[in-house]
Amino acid sequence: MSDTSTFERRTERGVLYVVGGGALLVGAAAVLFGGTQLIIDAAGGAVPLHLEVDHALPDGIGGGTATLTEGAYDSAAVTANGLSGGVVTLLTVARGFGLLTTAAVAWSVAWLAWKLLRGQPFTASVGNALAMAGGSLLIGGLLSQGLGGFGTWLAIEELLGDVTAAADPFFPLVMGFDPAPLGYGLAMMLIALAFERGRRLQQDTDGLV
Repeated sequence: MSDTSTFERRTERGVLYVVGGGALLVGAAAVLFGGTQLIIDAAGGAVPLHLEVDHALPDGIGGGTATLTEGAYDSAAVTANGLSGGVVTLLTVARGFGLLTTAAVAWSVAWLAWKLLRGQPFTASVGNALAMAGGSLLIGGLLSQGLGGFGTWLAIEELLGDVTAAADPFFPLVMGFDPAPLGYGLAMMLIALAFERGRRLQQDTDGLV
């Protein structure tokens, strides 16, 4: 084996160790730190919210050589206390689904890296892990955003009281939606199908030898 091939194999293994180890750290941090903060917030009644805003920037910002010609707030990170138990539960469950989705995807990536290190990329467990990650992104993303959006609506109503158009509420009743997790989920499920097809081809090839 040439020195170049040896270097490439060592580099490949090093990258896989970094990716697998990093995925495990991300998953562990999501469960440990994210879960701990989730419990603290739920127990204390303080709920972090990301709310949509549509208001112009205040006057007098700047002082440099450039000038602001147009600007507006599009979101606000706030913390709410005194929300009803049902709203707190709904928002907590939504955040929990988000953490579980992150952990599931991280575990799948780590498992794939481990199998690649062992030279076993086309096994049933790899396809299952990728399919689980894709399904987690699809289902977890929908549940997290759906429950979180509905819970945020209820929280805004409790915070402002009057949310009718005539009252011109500071935080409008709109739900943000990020399609990226759903797209990533579909992509990972397609990759899982590709790995499953590769596994079957490998079995057919081994049967012919």
